Amino acid sequence: MSMVLNKLEKKLNCLFISDLPRVCSKKDLLDVLTKGDEENFSLDEWNDAIRYVLRTDCTFFSLEEIKEFLLD
Repeated sequence: MSMVLNKLEKKLNCLFISDLPRVCSKKDLLDVLTKGDEENFSLDEWNDAIRYVLRTDCTFFSLEEIKEFLLD
């Protein structure tokens, strides 16, 4: 299980990780990424979390790419 998803679940007070696609936004993901946690999670974990939460098939090769995507 992705630690990014666990962090989002707690941040958004979700009962289940499966609630995240319904309640989580790009801004929520960006908040977790920019609050000093980006290096606590692997790039694979970030990619998996973004794919799951936003229901997208993107693959990113750096945290900077992820930040740019989430800011768009």
